[in-house]
Parts: sequence; structure tokens; C-alpha cells
Amino acid sequence: MYLEVLQLRSERDRAREDGAEKRSFIRLVGDAVMRVGVLVLAIYLIAIISNIAKYWLRVADHLNSVADSLDLLRSCGLNPQPAIAALTPHPIDFQVEDINPAKSLKDFASTVGSYPSKLASKTEG
Repeated sequence: MYLEVLQLRSERDRAREDGAEKRSFIRLVGDAVMRVGVLVLAIYLIAIISNIAKYWLRVADHLNSVADSLDLLRSCGLNPQPAIAALTPHPIDFQVEDINPAKSLKDFASTVGSYPSKLASKTEG
């Protein structure tokens, strides 16, 4: 009887060790997959960020060259307006409009307040 109990205990211990080895192997594989995935994601994000940085450096270089050409035109005494029209896709307006936040909120509130009446008139018609 005692030998059978010892044999059952040894089988139980062996089964626990086998389960622990399987779990440790699965954990090892999971950790390796996670590390590789994080590495691939990091490389991908770095590639995206570097392309964005290159783009903004090109934009900055272009804007510096445009500013230099406008300064050159002004120093020669020429009118820079034709150059601005040629170098920019949209007209440049250097006048800043001061927008009162309270006025814009009032406009928004009046627009939202009139919306249900507009909706009711559309459904009736």
C-alpha cells in the first residue's frame, strides 16, 4: 500500500514537472513572439516618423527659399506681389481678423436654436 502511494506521488510529481515544462516553453515562445512583434512595430514607427521628418525638412527648405527670394525682390526695389502670386497657391492675407469668442458662441447658439424649426419646415413640406 505504501509503495503504491509513493508510486502515485512520483507519477503526480512527474506530471507536474511535465506541465511546468510545457507552460515554461509556451511562456518562452510567447515572450519571443512579443519581443519580435515590438521590434517590428518600433522599426515601422521609426520609418514613418523619419519620413515625416524628411517631409517637414523639405517644406522648411522650400519656405526658406521663398522667403529669400521675396527678400531679394524687396532689396532690389521691386514689388513682391507678383512673386507672391507665383510662389503660393493661395493669396496671402497678412491682415489678422480679431474674432470675438462671445460673438462666435452667440452665432453658434442661434444656428443651433434655429435648426429644429428648419427641420420641422422640411418635414412638413
